[in-house]
Amino acid sequence: MNKKLKLKYPKFLLLFLTFLIAYLLFYGRKYQLLHDFIISMGYFGTFLALTLCLILFVYVKFLERPEKSGHQVQVYSLPRNTIDRITISEGKKALILERKNEVWWLRPQNSRAETRKVDLALADLASFEASPVDNPNSDLNVLGLLSPQKTIELHTTSGLGKTLEIGRAAPVGGNVFVKLKDRNEVYLLPSYKTNLSADPRQWQEPPETQPVKYKK
Repeated sequence: MNKKLKLKYPKFLLLFLTFLIAYLLFYGRKYQLLHDFIISMGYFGTFLALTLCLILFVYVKFLERPEKSGHQVQVYSLPRNTIDRITISEGKKALILERKNEVWWLRPQNSRAETRKVDLALADLASFEASPVDNPNSDLNVLGLLSPQKTIELHTTSGLGKTLEIGRAAPVGGNVFVKLKDRNEVYLLPSYKTNLSADPRQWQEPPETQPVKYKK
């Protein structure tokens, strides 16, 4: 569930580097030859400097834009403390995480799950925000959502819940196509948020911390 590392202030860094390069070109004696060359160019040197400034402005203003996080919508929101069961299905494999007396258990293994890992999964899935796919008539088969390769079902104490269907990976951006069961709207969701496995080994507590098995 690692997020990509991003520069926090790329525009300020770019502006700082621009001033630094300008200082080196027009001040220090080490670059005297280059300085004399630019001055000797006369009006063409001024034109070249203005052109470079214009290119920089266009890049910062129009090209260096953040990802379209503002286009995300909240699809649903479930109170985390009401979710008492998570069912992960991958092909023929299925795993159930069930909460009993504030302890998460693996079913059908009847062994304890590591609470920290379950909490991290719920932090990503209890409140579902994603980017809608522009084309609402997208072919679900092409997106891998006609027969989803994975489903994640969240069950709540009130008997309600949500089932998330995960399709194929998007061509770019590290996202996957997802939708809710019995709904047609398709969304893009970062793949790390759906990186939940039906393999119990991903969820089990280390052997030294395992208490007695849960009994029905």
